[in-house]
Amino acid sequence: MKCPHCNWQNPATYTHCFNCNAPLMAEAAPASSGRFERRQHPQPGHAATAPAHEPSTLAMAEPDALKRVAATIIDALLLGVALIAIAAAGLFALQSPALASAGLTAVALIVVLALLLPFGVLGGLDATGGTPGKRLLQLRVIRGPGQAPGVLRASLRQLAKYGFNLALPFVFHLIDRVLFGRQGAHNVLTGTHVVDRRAAATAVQRFVAEQATGRIRARLACGLLVGLGAFALAVLALLTVGWAQSTLRDRADPQGAAVRDELETLVRGARPVTRLAQDHHARTQAFAPDVAALGLGALPEGVDRIEANPRNGALTATLNAQLAQGRLAGRHIVWVPEFRTRKGDTQLRRWRCGSADIDPAWLPATCKDDVRLLQAPGS
Repeated sequence: MKCPHCNWQNPATYTHCFNCNAPLMAEAAPASSGRFERRQHPQPGHAATAPAHEPSTLAMAEPDALKRVAATIIDALLLGVALIAIAAAGLFALQSPALASAGLTAVALIVVLALLLPFGVLGGLDATGGTPGKRLLQLRVIRGPGQAPGVLRASLRQLAKYGFNLALPFVFHLIDRVLFGRQGAHNVLTGTHVVDRRAAATAVQRFVAEQATGRIRARLACGLLVGLGAFALAVLALLTVGWAQSTLRDRADPQGAAVRDELETLVRGARPVTRLAQDHHARTQAFAPDVAALGLGALPEGVDRIEANPRNGALTATLNAQLAQGRLAGRHIVWVPEFRTRKGDTQLRRWRCGSADIDPAWLPATCKDDVRLLQAPGS
């Protein structure tokens, strides 16, 4: 039946409106004229119903999706500003000799704590009334009817909300909505709910009870989703730690960083040479006797000559004085083919790159293989 106050369509068995909790019995009783009365007056001994314009009575417990999106955008902007400020402070701190000499464990700990700090701040705000976006749009996070989440629970909720979406942009959002609906995996995982702060306590209680009926199955699906998100976050953390370590290393040894950049450019410039050698092996099923057989034109910049080993296919480049202000003159970079055998067929898989006479700290990440341990068929 329809509520006479808010026009909400309720099941016939309801005695009070699901939306505003107003009594429905008045509308069910017909008047003497055979019509329903349009206005109901409170009977003696009964409390008067709340006016139709009273927000605390009419507001639904589940907030509108647009409000939640708007609140998320506001909080995300503040979170982005905080992360940018932390990144700027981190870059400034990297110039400190004390931090540059710190070990990898200390650097990783500092990076992780710095990244978790904004989520802890947002969680603390949720636990004490709401983030700026939620306060502005009249939303709040609860653990149950009348129960605010603790700081730890609210912080984990914020980390899951933004962390998973940053680790798997758009993809996680689609999966999240399909599996968990409007409340989302971050609420299912942490046992929280987002409600309208103007909603009546009875409406909030009904909403929480309805959400709890499907949460057992949702938590099982959430476990799989959390595993995927945790893997993505772990990869992101490793990349972040690697970047921090590389930055610290370059700060401590700027000359070595310059040499690495030059060698990385040389390794990229030598890719056509290895491609020609690979094509020659695919055509003839044999290694080139010399570089002339490859049809190579000009040598890469910084290379004095390239020698081909017909026994194992290794290519050895002798560097000239153009690189690193002459410090690498006469040094060598070696490319050795790596093969794999599948169903009795031996195929060239990729090229390993390394050097036996260049300081390993100067070699780029793409050319750090120990080529002395690699052997090709027929070597």
